[in-house]
Amino acid sequence: MGRLFWKFFLCILLAQLTATIAIGGAFWLRDQARQKASSSLDSGPPAAVALDAAAATLRHGGEAALRGLLADLRRPQLYVLDAARRDLLGRAVPAELPKEAERQLGNGEQRGAWRGARYLVGPGGERYLAFVPRQSGRPEGLRGGPPDPLTPALDPGARRRIGQTVVIGAAVVASLLFAALLAWYFSRPIRALRSAFEAAAAGDLAPRFGRATKGGDELSDLGRDFDRMSGRLRALMDGQRRLLHDVSHELRSPLARMQAAV
Repeated sequence: MGRLFWKFFLCILLAQLTATIAIGGAFWLRDQARQKASSSLDSGPPAAVALDAAAATLRHGGEAALRGLLADLRRPQLYVLDAARRDLLGRAVPAELPKEAERQLGNGEQRGAWRGARYLVGPGGERYLAFVPRQSGRPEGLRGGPPDPLTPALDPGARRRIGQTVVIGAAVVASLLFAALLAWYFSRPIRALRSAFEAAAAGDLAPRFGRATKGGDELSDLGRDFDRMSGRLRALMDGQRRLLHDVSHELRSPLARMQAAV
């Protein structure tokens, strides 16, 4: 296997690896977006209203009234955990949601903005952790503050599809660029070799391929071999012409003397 084979092989392999990495990256971004959507908290105005209502209900009516509020509340979905980190309604809570709520409250995040988590204090000093998980279908403008009227809201699914389309499109463009570069790289010496053959067929045996291309693969070696062949043929033809010229010159003098004698 020569150098030409490895150039073809590496270019095609590079294009395939680029496409594979791009497609794999698109799926990875999709999974990351899904995980982020399932583990993040809603910090929009509806979540803040639900948390305020839960705090007021617990403060004035106690835990029983708060349980009734949670049972009647449909949207947004509100979780309230006791000191043992159990939901008051006995619902299953994803393990990452309480951790993220405690992290946000411990770091003091979202100050001055709508909060997605809050500590609630009961009439007897009981402490509860309340938070609202973010819904995947809610527009981005309702999560961190008022929506921007100039920016259209996109759900996470649409954003993921756009991101995947961009990544796959970039992979296709990269593959096309690699293919175009490969075709140009190998067609250039072939065109130069064809021009050299046409010139040789017309009688011009001057070496010309080596001046047009430079490389170290089999096509370049073939072109240099053609230049050596054409140079050798040119030397032989020049020698033949010199021989004919010398023979004709040597024969001219005796013939002239014979004609003069006759």
